[in-house]
This record gives sequence, C-alpha cells and structure tokens, in this order.
Amino acid sequence: MDEQQARRELRAALKRRRLQQRFALGLLGVVFLGSMIAAGVSYAQEGAFRGEQLLPLIYGAMFLLMWRITRRMDASGALVVCRVVHPYGVGGRGLRIRLPDGALLDASLADDKGAVLNAGDQVWFANPRPGQRLIGVAWDRFQQRGEPVVSVTPARLVVPAGAVPSVFGPDVVQDALGSGAGSRPGSVAGSGAGSPPGSLSGAPSGSVAGARPGQPPRPLAIRPLGPPPLPCPDGIDESQARAALRSADGRRAVTPPDVPLEIVTIDSPPPSAYAPRRADITIRRADGTRLTWPVTMERWPDRGSTAWATRGEAGESIRLVAPTSAGDVVVIDPLAPASQAPTSQAPTSRAASNEPPA
Repeated sequence: MDEQQARRELRAALKRRRLQQRFALGLLGVVFLGSMIAAGVSYAQEGAFRGEQLLPLIYGAMFLLMWRITRRMDASGALVVCRVVHPYGVGGRGLRIRLPDGALLDASLADDKGAVLNAGDQVWFANPRPGQRLIGVAWDRFQQRGEPVVSVTPARLVVPAGAVPSVFGPDVVQDALGSGAGSRPGSVAGSGAGSPPGSLSGAPSGSVAGARPGQPPRPLAIRPLGPPPLPCPDGIDESQARAALRSADGRRAVTPPDVPLEIVTIDSPPPSAYAPRRADITIRRADGTRLTWPVTMERWPDRGSTAWATRGEAGESIRLVAPTSAGDVVVIDPLAPASQAPTSQAPTSRAASNEPPA
C-alpha cells in the first residue's frame, strides 16, 4: 500500500470500527438502564438492600470504560510506515513495532491481531510517538482489505532511536543534529559520506569547518576520549549494544555501564518449533573456547551469527546482545552461570577422505 491507499483504508476501517462500537455501546446502555429500573423496583418493594442492586454500578463502570476506549480517535496526522517486529501475548494482543528511525515501541492492542500481523509486516500509523495511542491500518491478506490497528494503552518506548540498526535503507540512524543518511557514526551536522569519524561538515579529522580558504584548519578543542567503538559484523556496534543492555535493565542496574564487551559467534542452532523455549545456547570466543549456559527466550539468533557478550569465564554469568534474522536485537539473560562446552569433534578418516562406504 502507498500512503494514499493507506489513508483510504484507514478511514474505511475506522468507520466500520465506530459502527461496531456504537452498536455495542447502545446495547450496553440498554442493559444499564434496565438494571437501574430493576434495582429501583426491587428496592421499592422490599425496602432493603440486596446484592442484585450492585448490577447498575457494574454495568455503569463497563459503559464508562468502553466509552473511554471507543472515544473519537485522531487519525489526521502524517502516516508513517512501520515494521512489525513481532506480535506477542495471548492472541497477539501485544505488538512491538520498529519506527523508520530505528526506535522500538510496545503497545497493547484493543483487538486480536495475531492472525493478521506477522513479523516483518508493514503497518501505517498516524504519527506514532511514545506516550500516545497507536492508530493505524494493516492489510489483511485473507479479507483483502485494511484492518484497523488500535492500541488501548499509550505506546511505550523500548529501545530509543539509534540503539538498533534501521531496517529502512542503510544501517545508519540520523542523530539529533540532523546528520545525513549517508553519514558515518561519529560525524555531526550533515557531514559527508566520505568524512572520517569525528569530523564536522566534511572537514578533515580533528578540524572544525568554517576555516577560511588558504588557511590551515583549526584543531578541535575537544579530542575523543578513547578509540572509536568496535564494529560488529552483523550491524550493531559497541555503543548500540550497551544502549540495548541499558534499555533491557530499565531502572535495575544489572550490568555495570563500563563492563567489558567482546564479539562472539553463536555456535548452537535455534531449537525446533516443537521444543520448549528453554534451551542451551553455545558461543565461541575469538580464542576458540566454547561456553554454554541455559536461557529462555522467544526469538533465537541464527547459528554462525555474531553477537556482543559481557566478558566472563566458566562459572560466571554472561549476557548476550544478538541480532536476529527478523531484524530485531534481543538481550539474552542467562538462567545459570556459563560452563565449558566440549570442543567440536574432528571428522573421521572416512569423512575426511570422502570415501564411499563399503
């Protein structure tokens, strides 16, 4: 869908939704009035309080709650196409989406969208922002029409922009100063694609833009305090991995901010679809040592992919920050300390020589 078609489908979907909600509100209002009349007649005849007279309060609370949920929704904002990371919860009522700038939002949906939305689907939302209800439309591949995607709770920011690589175009996220889409990490304020990290506006490294022609560039007053973060082959660097750890910790200081990180390789395949979510994950470090420990998670990284791990030895707890094939970045917490994994067995002589069996 393009933006115009998404706008038309959103109007039609919200119109159908409002008609259904008005019918439900009218039916609940009739039940509420009937319960009030019945409670009044019962009290007038018996002159005593009974438990059935609490029904009007219950129906009234339900009416107010439904009216608050079904109040008019503003869908006049600019439509933004977002990518579904994964639906979760019972019946798919929870939704995690990725904005074009790389931020991840979580929200609780009003309807069951587990049969409509899958990981990787595109949803058009009207001005999605943290702290506001999500209002959008998704294409239903079964009914061949747009279906409304409305949240009952304000969207919650899970990972800020820039903490994970963007899925739209290059894996570069614009910073708060408005650097270009082709800028490298560390460049500021529209630096060119060929500018080295730490330079301003395409000037040479360690200089400030704005020097007069024919004069040597002025050195920067503030030098970098340390080496640039090491890149990860799968698209997330050290600073993004630390941001993901901080976001997963929340207010709990689980991992110190200066914990050393290292790049490891996932050396265990994901469990089968029929296996439980709890399984052992194995990593291979740069020196060839293999460590394993039990974890519990829903989305597993692929075997052979790289990840960031907190540096630790056997007997210590190790946390992982790994990208998945769906474009998501997951933080894997251990259920037990790591243990030394056996090295992979060498191939037999027959397998090594590729001789056919007798």
